[in-house]
Amino acid sequence: MKKEIKIAAIVLAAVLVFLVGFGLGTTKGISVEINVKSDGAVADNNSNNSNNSNNNVQVQAQVTAAPANPAPQATTAAPANPAPEATTAAPANPAPEATTAAPATSSIPSTTAEIVKAYNEAINGAKKAQNVTVHKVGKVNLECTQCSLAIAKPVINTALPALAKPTDWTGVYANGANVDGGSSLDEVIYPSKKQCTLTEADVASATATANGAGYDIKLVIKAETSTFDGTNTVNPVSHEKAMSPLNLATLELPIEGAEITSADMNYPGATCEASVDGQGRLTKLHVYLPMDGTGAGGFKGMSLTVGIAGNMDDTFEFTY
Repeated sequence: MKKEIKIAAIVLAAVLVFLVGFGLGTTKGISVEINVKSDGAVADNNSNNSNNSNNNVQVQAQVTAAPANPAPQATTAAPANPAPEATTAAPANPAPEATTAAPATSSIPSTTAEIVKAYNEAINGAKKAQNVTVHKVGKVNLECTQCSLAIAKPVINTALPALAKPTDWTGVYANGANVDGGSSLDEVIYPSKKQCTLTEADVASATATANGAGYDIKLVIKAETSTFDGTNTVNPVSHEKAMSPLNLATLELPIEGAEITSADMNYPGATCEASVDGQGRLTKLHVYLPMDGTGAGGFKGMSLTVGIAGNMDDTFEFTY
């Protein structure tokens, strides 16, 4: 193997660490140093906001119209009889309609704590769904921003697209199991193989807007860093509650002899969006994770420092 290929292998191993860190699979073992630098941009999501004012106007119009019919009857009939009819008729129609319309607005979470709780419930509920079809589309954008061996940088950037191929996958689940024997919903839906346990303290912002009979949630996780000094690791705790970001202390590189010696990763704040229908079911999940950092690693006596910038963008759609 040529010298530059050996060096590229070290960098690609670091890239694999980056990929694995978002939930493509993790195992124990190895240490690496990575520095990633990104602009920290958060994906802008288009949520379909529903305007509840039409429902309110409709109910109000019917409430107003209700007395219009009994009034003429009161004028035509003897005063003794119409009064009860007017009293009985007026509340009869509008009351049930007002009761029906109210939950559409009141069911939308409003405070940050309520929104985060609703997000957790939607995610964890989907993990237990019995009969559902899941369509996942994902892409990874990566760039080697710096390399201690200049000749290796173009080689690395040429190889990155092959490592970061787009994902387009559909899984059918019946009675809670994948009909093809594939991964469980608990593993497929982020965070993989565990419950979503976000709290108000984990998010930088949280919004919920009406969408038909349901609503859309948008959370931005607070900015965090992950570091590894060869022995000790600091994890991005808040991000880990909603997804599977890089954990250098529990990774095993796929290239024999390659190891991570130190790393610094920056997470400017992942965006998590969920669409919930009128029955409280998760119908769409969008997770966008920007990250950047620099890392140092070794391979058979050689050392290398590399910088990587990029993001991961996954969208899930659920059909019940």
